Amino acid sequence: MKTTHGTRLTVIALVLVLLCSCVNPYSTFYTDRLGGRKTEQIPEFVSSDGNPRLYSGSDVEADSLRMIEEGFDLIGYSCFSASTAKSDDAKSHAEDVGAQVVLVYSKYSHTDTGTSIVSVPNPPVRSTTYASGSAFGSGGFSTFYGSATTTTSGGYSTYTMPYSIDRYDFGATYWIKKRPPVLGVTCRDLSENERKQWARNRGAVVIAVIKRSPAHVADVLRGDVILRIGGYEISDSFDLIDQLDRQQGNQVDVELLRDGRSLTKRVSLGRQLGIPGRLGP
Repeated sequence: MKTTHGTRLTVIALVLVLLCSCVNPYSTFYTDRLGGRKTEQIPEFVSSDGNPRLYSGSDVEADSLRMIEEGFDLIGYSCFSASTAKSDDAKSHAEDVGAQVVLVYSKYSHTDTGTSIVSVPNPPVRSTTYASGSAFGSGGFSTFYGSATTTTSGGYSTYTMPYSIDRYDFGATYWIKKRPPVLGVTCRDLSENERKQWARNRGAVVIAVIKRSPAHVADVLRGDVILRIGGYEISDSFDLIDQLDRQQGNQVDVELLRDGRSLTKRVSLGRQLGIPGRLGP
């Protein structure tokens, strides 16, 4: 079968595609937020059923807050740039890491254009040499014929190939459901501007309230600053975690700062080993 230059180029392109398709970029460019631990090793997580749900996200920050408010925790994320990526790969990686929900994102980045030089070997050159002759002797007259075939390299052909490749920024966030929380808030420390605005260094700012949690039932709102719990002054978000661990299961007064004024909420804290706390990087 004769192989043309065009066929050889097609085969080369197909091999490259097959090599690339063997790599899952969602796994290759994954950042783990659990420090190498498995989800089943963390008691506050609800066990995954091994069949994660996949959704298309639109706004990473807004989607993340919504997931936290629904009682989920972020266990990792993937970020990379490529011309294409399969959502099924994101779901496959979610199964590997024990996530229950994966949100995928894609956004056009830019188009790479240019030319590439490709050299491919030419078919080998075969040549045949023919010879004939005759001979006369005591035995009589005879005629002989013969041929010899030699094969030499056909060299290489060089092609200039233009290309235009659209590239996209792809991402995915991986989530798992948490068990009912003690208070049900995710907090951060006060910023420098907030310290100046409220003339204080201590407190924990609520950035999300988990639905149906003790905090949600007591009408704690996003943006509130937690000042005290059960009479204990809260220095920062880590201090809040420690205090909730000590007072879980109790009914306590939670003193808040809202819009510059102080107010107190009576909250029945839940009981659990894992305590919702500060939102990590």
